[in-house]
Amino acid sequence: MPPWSPAPRRLLACLLAAPAAACASRVGPESFGPAIAPLTPPAAYAVWYEELRRCVGARGSFSGIRWYRALPGTELLDPRTGEVLAGFWTERHDAIILAARSVNDPAVVKHELLHHLRRAGNHRDPAFRPGNRCGVAPVRVPPPAFAGRPKREEPGPGASTAP
Repeated sequence: MPPWSPAPRRLLACLLAAPAAACASRVGPESFGPAIAPLTPPAAYAVWYEELRRCVGARGSFSGIRWYRALPGTELLDPRTGEVLAGFWTERHDAIILAARSVNDPAVVKHELLHHLRRAGNHRDPAFRPGNRCGVAPVRVPPPAFAGRPKREEPGPGASTAP
């Protein structure tokens, strides 16, 4: 296959996309390996789903979601970055994967359900912000990246800012 055929170009576009969440939904449950197992959602999840759906004014189908959980005693790790996660939604197979510690946390479950309802891996919806009225776990917004340059430290008291 030539190096600039459509498939490698799509991959390159995904790798260069900003934010990287555009690529996140392509990661499926199988990427987590043996550290996760299927989960039968407790009845409370359907109640939380309806509460959230009404709160954000969205349509969706709870029955189509595939549920997984990290095995007891293991951390849920992002297969792309190794970051410890509370939960993960993926458009691939419409799956929600929860850390063992998050299985009974309505705010985390609703966070992942909001990804499902919005069909988006990003956090642009106001319901992801701290103080939201829908009971969704807020997102920590990381500082902007500086394209490989280290972030400049703020000068301390009495320090000079001259180069």
